[in-house]
Amino acid sequence: MSNESLTKLIEQGSKDIERPDMDKFVAEDLYSQSKVNADKQALQQEKLRIRAKIQARPPHLREVTDRLDLLSSALEIIVFRLIELYNWMGDGTMVAAASPYDDIINGVDAIIEFTEEKGGKRIALAVDVAMQNDPQRILKKLETNIQKLLNPTNPRFPCVVEYFESQRNEGERGRLENIIHVVIGADQQHTQQFIALCIALEELKRLPENDDPDTKREREQRAAAITKHPLQVVFLEQIRIQLRLYQVLLAKAENPALAIPLAEVNAVYQIIEGILKEKKVTKEEEYMKEDHCFAQIADMVARLQAGAEAA
Repeated sequence: MSNESLTKLIEQGSKDIERPDMDKFVAEDLYSQSKVNADKQALQQEKLRIRAKIQARPPHLREVTDRLDLLSSALEIIVFRLIELYNWMGDGTMVAAASPYDDIINGVDAIIEFTEEKGGKRIALAVDVAMQNDPQRILKKLETNIQKLLNPTNPRFPCVVEYFESQRNEGERGRLENIIHVVIGADQQHTQQFIALCIALEELKRLPENDDPDTKREREQRAAAITKHPLQVVFLEQIRIQLRLYQVLLAKAENPALAIPLAEVNAVYQIIEGILKEKKVTKEEEYMKEDHCFAQIADMVARLQAGAEAA
């Protein structure tokens, strides 16, 4: 799978994803022009900082890191599309794209909107999709999300999505406060394998509908492989164990002033557990054992949880 193929997938996927337009939040009197201008400036400054960091990479490392960046961006786009298209997060679950500001400044790639079975209340998760082999970067993401949970008023760790457009509730947009943040991801090997499967299916879809039986059969087989792919269980299990950690932390905190109540974490935990019980995919246990990113998240969450329980 070439970098050219990845770039093409990212470019096409980016066109298909409708991200919130920050200027529309001014037109609809949700934010002042000065606020949006300040956010745009902060976004531009962070982009320049990231670009300078990339350009400062040694030439012998740049090719490797550029490849990793492409894989990470491709995984983010594919996951965004599959959540609804193949019901990876359960029937009726919807996904809203994060604005460029929330992506780069707040570390949010997408907002997953679930519906409580009783009462029909919407519960949202802010998700950071990571293609990671670096345990220190994963640990930093986990620790940042814990700070957002326990210290929501700390300006360094805003527990918000600033520019939100709901896909579940038509017309709902604005600032989404006190939202639970989680990290999901896969390692490089599994990311490459899965992206290759998705690219192959897209290429088959572009063929004429009146194709030969063998091509039609192959298209159906690849679509079925994505529908039942174990990566969806990996993501759901990653969310589940992080929510379990949050349950422990919030119960220990015993602080009624915390922005995210334990009851809300419990509710989304039950939703995730219900989805996991319904999933019938192939070789998920073997896949989880082999995926280094899953192992790192599981190990770090277990250590953080053990520390919280012992405190």
